[in-house]
Amino acid sequence: MENLIDAITELVDTLNAPSNINLSEWILVGITAIYVIATILICVFNYRSAKAATAQVTEMKNIQQQNADIQLFEKRHEVYYVLWRWCDISKTTFDDLVSPIEVFQQQFSHHYACHCEIFYAGHIISFAKFLYPFECGKAEEFRNVFVDATHETTEENLQKLKASFGELEKSNLLEKMKKCLKLQEATPCPTPKPATKTL
Repeated sequence: MENLIDAITELVDTLNAPSNINLSEWILVGITAIYVIATILICVFNYRSAKAATAQVTEMKNIQQQNADIQLFEKRHEVYYVLWRWCDISKTTFDDLVSPIEVFQQQFSHHYACHCEIFYAGHIISFAKFLYPFECGKAEEFRNVFVDATHETTEENLQKLKASFGELEKSNLLEKMKKCLKLQEATPCPTPKPATKTL
């Protein structure tokens, strides 16, 4: 008990003893404390700023990826639409057993004002191999034969077109494109916006 009283007395005497630290040293301690606190606050705000910047960069990347996906879809759809239209013209032509030449000429004249438009449409199809993740060689072969038939509609060229069209159907290329585009069965080929010469 006496030891406890002595310890408390010694502690009180120590606290009541005059301080050996002068005013300048107290100021230095205060400045150091402020510097430490300021450094901690700067680190906290820098962390928050870096976190916000990272989130912003991630969001920008997501937006850019979405824009790229939209552009890719539009280009793929444009290729699909032209190929679908040409296949539809070919099917209509070969369903007519009486005068396929006249039907073919009427069909492509109805959809295209001049051969320049056909050439441009064929140019669009040529990009299929770059836009779709599968083999599109049959589309390019069909395009070449179709363009030849529009320039010179003869029995021979129509026979070549019929054979190429048959090969294209066997390859199931249009269905693959539709699946890639995730188009619904109810809308086998929705009408796109007017084609613009961007390819």
